[in-house]
Amino acid sequence: MLSPINLIELIDQCRCETNIDVQINMLYHLNESLPEHLRIKIPSLLTNDYIGRALDIIEDKVIDYEHGVGPPVSTFS
Repeated sequence: MLSPINLIELIDQCRCETNIDVQINMLYHLNESLPEHLRIKIPSLLTNDYIGRALDIIEDKVIDYEHGVGPPVSTFS
């Protein structure tokens, strides 16, 4: 896994990207960089709204994981 700081930087870069295809690739790369228990399930049809929400969810999970708080690992999805 990348460090939490690097993951947050990637999330910010993805949010700033204007090309949707590049954003989707960045989202997949970001999700793959997470430990399996922190990954989200990405649907096959993606919208700008979903990408923004997915980045928020990943960011929350990374921050919670870094600080040792949040729901038990078994409830991440």
